[in-house]
Amino acid sequence: MKIQELIRDITHWEMMKGMIYPCLAPRRWEKVRSLRAVSRKFLDLAIYYIVRADDGDDMASTYVNIPLMRTWGIDMDTLDAQARENAKKDGYTIRDIGEFIGAAPSTEMHVMTNRYGRYGAAGMLDEAMLAQFADTKGADIYILPSCVHELILLPATWIGDRQELDEIVKDVNACVVGPEDRLADHAYRYERSGDIRII
Repeated sequence: MKIQELIRDITHWEMMKGMIYPCLAPRRWEKVRSLRAVSRKFLDLAIYYIVRADDGDDMASTYVNIPLMRTWGIDMDTLDAQARENAKKDGYTIRDIGEFIGAAPSTEMHVMTNRYGRYGAAGMLDEAMLAQFADTKGADIYILPSCVHELILLPATWIGDRQELDEIVKDVNACVVGPEDRLADHAYRYERSGDIRII
């Protein structure tokens, strides 16, 4: 869809519902507070929702806020279900971190994001993909939230402790990630039982 069409048709739910996507961010994300963006709790984070249009040469997005939801005449459950369905179709990838940054392969660390590399941390909501990756590794998975755009995945067979994992996240946040894109200062664990928890 062209960017101009997004602006023209944004009040029409039937035209927009295929372009709704989730994004994962801190609960009180400064970037969206003034926009009255709607959100839903997820662990100690929040799921926000964007309308995203891509015309091949350019991409535009806007956050879903309360007035827009009222115009569409939908509730939070409908919004959340549609966003998650679209995200699965859009696809997340898990790649070796070496491939991701153009360095030697790493057998342990992998990066999870979407094909656009924007708001890809919402891949944490794709339990089926996390389950498949955990099965491939034969272990639970540590999730290091490097930023709102991507996650670092590490098999829980890695020798280390919680404090060391948290230090990695804090170091990445301090050295690489701008304050507006930080997700959390600690790691999470995906358990093969299907649960995700803060560690």
